Amino acid sequence: MGGGHSLLFTRDIYKSILVATERGFYCVPIVIAESWGGDLNELKSELYIYIQANPNQVASVEPILEQKLAELVSLLKIISG
Repeated sequence: MGGGHSLLFTRDIYKSILVATERGFYCVPIVIAESWGGDLNELKSELYIYIQANPNQVASVEPILEQKLAELVSLLKIISG
C-alpha cells in the first residue's frame, strides 16, 4: 500500500521464491495483506496462501491461516501419496 511499499513487498516475494527454487527448495509463499497489488498467478510457485486481512489483527488472522495450512497439508499428503 502507498509509498511504493507494496511494490517492494512484491519484489521481495518474487526474489525469495526465486532464491528458494534455485537452491532446490519448494516454496509456498504466504501473503497476509489488506490490499496487495501483486499478481498471485504470476508467482513462480504452484501453491500459495493469500489472506486478505490486516496482518496486525492476529486474533482474526490466526484461525484463517490455521485452516488454510491444514488444507495445504491435506493436499500435499494426497499429492505425495
